Amino acid sequence: MTEYSISSQEEKVPCIHVNHRGIITDVNPAFCTTFHWNAEDLLGASLTTIIPEKLRDAHHLGFSRYLETQIPTLLGESLALDIKAGDGHILAAIHRIEREPDSFPPRFVAYITPLSEKESLA
Repeated sequence: MTEYSISSQEEKVPCIHVNHRGIITDVNPAFCTTFHWNAEDLLGASLTTIIPEKLRDAHHLGFSRYLETQIPTLLGESLALDIKAGDGHILAAIHRIEREPDSFPPRFVAYITPLSEKESLA
């Protein structure tokens, strides 16, 4: 793990780290608790593990476009998107995705906050 990843372990906001190949490289305990995952099930897995099937094509397109152009369209924005929980349920959440500073090839961290049922994307 990198120093950046270790510091995220202490964060109370659920977060997940991904490399330029879309492979999960780190998750913090808040992510695992909030979204019902075991870190062992995610580390080394594709990010699509937590992306609902209906959003995967859009994810692949956006991720590929960024890697090719290095022009961000969604980085740093708060995005209301569903996430697949470890128990199989689809939950509404706010995602804020950032590129890790000075990373090359790029690495990313997503801070993901669940929405309440009242705020749900339904």
